[in-house]
Order: sequence, then structure tokens, then C-alpha cells
Amino acid sequence: MNLLIQLRTTISIFLVTLLYFRVLPVAQALLPPPPPDGAYPNGNTAEGQNALFSVTTGFFNTAIGLSALAHNTTGGRNTATGTGTLGGNTTGNRNTATGVQAMQMNTTGNRNTANGDFALFANTTGNDNTATGRDALGGTTVSNQTGSTNTANGAEALLSNTTGSANTATGFMRSRTMLPASATRAMVLMRSVSIPATRTRPPVLAHSCATQRAAGTLL
Repeated sequence: MNLLIQLRTTISIFLVTLLYFRVLPVAQALLPPPPPDGAYPNGNTAEGQNALFSVTTGFFNTAIGLSALAHNTTGGRNTATGTGTLGGNTTGNRNTATGVQAMQMNTTGNRNTANGDFALFANTTGNDNTATGRDALGGTTVSNQTGSTNTANGAEALLSNTTGSANTATGFMRSRTMLPASATRAMVLMRSVSIPATRTRPPVLAHSCATQRAAGTLL
């Protein structure tokens, strides 16, 4: 009798164990995948406090760092890496900024590239500029505000340019002249971008890629 009870108990445990391992993979497969980290509507990606905080219809933007692209609303295809990078951009498109406060004051300028702390810092509406190096085409509150198609390679290259266009400078402090009295070093303006208290983040897309593939809209 005891042997029969033990046999039944052993068989029951075996069946429960077999059922568990057969069902578990199926249950796991039915779970939805985790949402992509920092992914928002229209192919936007943001990581960092206030990064891409104001985006509305802008698309394919990437903002990494405190207040990066914080005021961007409809601008698209921008990439900002670093604290305050492209922080003032609103509708500018296809800009790439890497470094602390690079292109921070840009608002509507397009197709600019800035690599280095404060590079193209004061650019607002200038287009097609390339600045590589600390303070290149930037560094002060008046450096290259509206100039376009300029190329500066080297720390503080073209630092004194304000509105000139189609200039090329290579090397440390190349083409730097006396700055106007109104010029202030960009470092003085280190601050967080002010964000209205009423604004909220757009919802995170849990399954954006899968949804777009299903709709046939994934590029």
C-alpha cells in the first residue's frame, strides 16, 4: 500500500514538472518586449534631464545630456550630445552638435556641425557651418551668429567671426581678432534651460518598431 502511494506521488510530481517546463517557454513567448529605452514618437530618442522636452512634431532627433535640444519643437534629424547642446534649437534641421553647450543658441540654423565645447555656441540662424575644436566659431555670445558656410578647424578658430560667410580657418586661434566690448565668454552663460512647468513629456512608445512595421511605415 505504501509502495503504491509513493508511486502515485512520484508520478504526480513528474507530470507537474513536465507540464511546467513545457508551458513556461510558451508563456514567456507571449510576453510583450520591453519598451525601447528613451524612445518617443516620430523616431525621437532622448536621454537626460529636459532633453527634447518641448518636441511636438519634430522627427528623428537624438538628444543625450542635460537640456540637449530642450526647446526643439518641429526641428528634425538633429543630433545633440552633451549638456546644453542645441538647447535653444526650435525649428532647425539636420544639425549635429557634440560637446558641452555646442550650438546652444542655435534656433533655426540648418545643416551645421559642431564638435567641441562651445563650438558654434552663438550661432542662431547660420547654415552649413562646420566647427571642430573647443570654441571653434564659438566661445563668446557674438561668435558667428548668422554667418554661413564657414569651416573652422582648431581650438578658437574663427572665434571672432560674427556675420561673415564662406571663411575657412585651420589651426589654433586662426583668424582671431579683437572682439567687441559686448562679447562675453560663453562659460558665463552656463545654466539650465528653463522649461515651462505645464509641459509634459510625450508618451514613451512601447512597441514603436513593431507597430510601424505592421503599418508598413517603418523607414
